[in-house]
Amino acid sequence: MCSPCGSIFRPRVNLPAKMLLFAAQFSNMIHHRLGLQMSSTPPLYPDAVYFLSHTRTFNISKARRQLGYAPTVSLEDGIMRTAASVSELQDNLGISRKQGACGSSKADKLLGSGVAADILLWRDEKKTFSYITLLFLLFYWFFLSDRTFVSSSAKILLVISLALYIHGV
Repeated sequence: MCSPCGSIFRPRVNLPAKMLLFAAQFSNMIHHRLGLQMSSTPPLYPDAVYFLSHTRTFNISKARRQLGYAPTVSLEDGIMRTAASVSELQDNLGISRKQGACGSSKADKLLGSGVAADILLWRDEKKTFSYITLLFLLFYWFFLSDRTFVSSSAKILLVISLALYIHGV
């Protein structure tokens, strides 16, 4: 991204965007004609060519002229800061929250400890998944099944009593 002396590396090969766009559309057409769209992805997408061929910089001369805007961080300093933060992020990717290296999060401090906090913070993934599945099934049973509340309650009590009877036998 940036060299140690502060200059920006430019791409070594400069290809016309229209040529790459044609190649992307041609590869997609061949991909679909051969029926490969389900088994693999095409090597080049027209959207990717469009995204990569357009600049993401903005002209601030009008803001300077009409509003008196002056950036607080220079372009070179911003690029250096971004490159430093990306490399720092890559260094810290190996640390997981389960090891406790990051300390407790705001959610940990707010919810504290207990059964509800364990479920909401996914500390025990199996337990949380089973509770969410149970809540979804209850929501479906009572609200999305086109039954009245009384008939839904009666049927769920019947299912629970049948399950307890089978468990007892």
